Amino acid sequence: MVTTKISLKGYASYSAEAVTPITLQKPVAVLYGHNGSGKTSIARLIRAHGKDMPAEMKDCSVSIDGIDQPELFIYDADYVEENFHAKDGMRGIFTLGEKSGEEVREIEALEKQVERDRVAGAIQKALLQALLSEADDLLQRTKDACWSVKERFDQTALRFCLEKYKLRGDKARLFQHLLAIASQDGDVDLDALLREADELLDSSAGRKDDISLPNLVAPTIEEDALWAEEIVGSEDSRLSPLISALRNQNWVARGVTYLDQSQQKCPFCQQGLPHDFAAEVANIFDNSYNERVRRINLLASQYRDSLNTLRQTLASPPFQDEYVTSDAECQRAIKDLELAMARNLEAINSKLSVPAEQVKLEQTSGLLQVLMSHLGRLQSDITTYNARLEKRDQSKELVISRFWKKMRFDYDAVITSYITAKAELDTKAGAIEVQLQALRDSYMEAQSRLRELRASSNTIEAAVDAINLKIKQLGVQGFQIEKDEANKGYYRISRGERGRASYKSLSEGEKTLITMIYFLESLNGAETSDGTVRKGNRVVVLDDPVSSLSHNHVYDIASLVMREVIGPRQFAQIIILTHSLFFYHELFKLIKPEKGLLKQCECFRVAKQQHSSITPMEWDEIKNDYQSYWVVVKESQQATRYSVALPIAMRYILEHYFGFVSNQQSLRDSLLALESSDTAFQPFYRFINRQSHGDPINISDLPNLDPAVYIAKFKEVFVRTDQLKHYEHMMDLDE
Repeated sequence: MVTTKISLKGYASYSAEAVTPITLQKPVAVLYGHNGSGKTSIARLIRAHGKDMPAEMKDCSVSIDGIDQPELFIYDADYVEENFHAKDGMRGIFTLGEKSGEEVREIEALEKQVERDRVAGAIQKALLQALLSEADDLLQRTKDACWSVKERFDQTALRFCLEKYKLRGDKARLFQHLLAIASQDGDVDLDALLREADELLDSSAGRKDDISLPNLVAPTIEEDALWAEEIVGSEDSRLSPLISALRNQNWVARGVTYLDQSQQKCPFCQQGLPHDFAAEVANIFDNSYNERVRRINLLASQYRDSLNTLRQTLASPPFQDEYVTSDAECQRAIKDLELAMARNLEAINSKLSVPAEQVKLEQTSGLLQVLMSHLGRLQSDITTYNARLEKRDQSKELVISRFWKKMRFDYDAVITSYITAKAELDTKAGAIEVQLQALRDSYMEAQSRLRELRASSNTIEAAVDAINLKIKQLGVQGFQIEKDEANKGYYRISRGERGRASYKSLSEGEKTLITMIYFLESLNGAETSDGTVRKGNRVVVLDDPVSSLSHNHVYDIASLVMREVIGPRQFAQIIILTHSLFFYHELFKLIKPEKGLLKQCECFRVAKQQHSSITPMEWDEIKNDYQSYWVVVKESQQATRYSVALPIAMRYILEHYFGFVSNQQSLRDSLLALESSDTAFQPFYRFINRQSHGDPINISDLPNLDPAVYIAKFKEVFVRTDQLKHYEHMMDLDE
């Protein structure tokens, strides 16, 4: 189904403010309108389809959908001027001449093959285009998915990884960059990479100090067996049983230190002491006891120093660096070791207070080992960091490389899916390309053979015979066409024995007939001997094909159009524009009997008030010419602006009505009387008093008044001729 869409704006009589659209969707479209209503503008706009639009048509448009490479065949005044007025000969029409049955069959078979190949090629092209569109969509979706790399990292320290390859503003470039990277594993830590990038971009960053712990003796002290001993005095003193029974050895030991200043009194209760008390006490706390207590004090001091050393080290700048403080595992190991040593120191202090008490110290060697492991790891990072700072540019390149390896890993599913889907589409497209090439080869081979056959059998003689036959069938005598022997490939007009005749010597009616018949015959042929005739691609436009013809020939042309153009139903679309109601009605009289043909037709009215308008209508809405002109007068009652169509319609009505009632003398007398009595409207009365083929130049002399004023003057004609009832009837004013 062919659809022609036309938009007119600012061209000829069409409004420059708003678009006047028309959509032709059926095989046959008939547009009716008076002369000057805007029909020819439509034909000329269609003629401009596929060419550079003239400046005056810059806001107009034409589209023809549903057919590849439409061929426009347009009959209008421009066609006549181009093919007849501008030259004294007619281009020959090449149609098939006499040929053998075998040639006919071969041509028919080749034409069918060409059409099959063309249709199949169009289908394959559509399939290929669909695949290409699918590939474009796939690529766009994949580029959009990969673009999130930019969105994720463009505002981070890793931005330079995008800048390196100019990927921050180009989706396609970023996607191609990822696609070019080989598949990777995912062992890159993005957080670490971000930290490295931050460090490399920090121009104020300096070398970090190494971290290490001093040699701690705490684990060795914790292993001493002394902590599990009960350190008690000697049993050789007579006081030993009493002290043991009272379980106050530690209390006595503390008091001994005050004996020298107590003057033989108890340091606690101030009672007198036996004369040998000091000696007996000395026997209890002998050298062995004192040596072990001294050792406890020494170990306690060493342990305390070890803990203090640890704390001082941990408070030093290297251990306050972010590398250490931000490492949760390291901080946990530090805390575990420090707390364990603090608990051990409390136990040691308790042992100092009560040497006889057994204490169990936590073994911190394992905790120290864990901490040393974390510190070793951090020291390795610090060493690496310092090395990076020493070679910033090289380090940035390594970060970039690791970043893109990580991105390739992260987007592997997206890219792999794209590669797989693209390969499938490419395979399908390749298969279609192979089929297309085969169809092209077949098409070109068939076309080449067709050209050979047509060149040998196509002639312009057959068209000469067909045109002359149609001229005779129309009852036209006095001229015919013949081959122009002096101008190869052309026809000339001949008046029989009188020989060659000029186109300009023909009457207007003869010109219309010969040009129309020639045009109709051209629809069946080609302009060159090897040309292809594809009627299914041809859009036929007829603009006023019955201009200057008598009613007899109007019927003949309507019959020809029906028989040669509409009836065969071979053309892509047929567009007919006419001002003749007689032609319009005759055409539909011929269309109606044909089964289903009326449903394939659509009709439009082209009218003009201030601007031209196009409205759809039913085929039987249009009345005869006489009624149609009364419609113009009635519609003008509602118009706000004057149109030359109004006085033309009035003149036509007066001529035909008073001619029909044989009262032309009464009309002339009335018009002369009105002209004499109403001098202001003399041009108006003079115009409508002239014959329909009189000189129309004086239309421009008519005053530009409200249409209602002219209608009132028109009514006076019927009043003076005693025909008011007819006026009222035609104006729908009678009761």
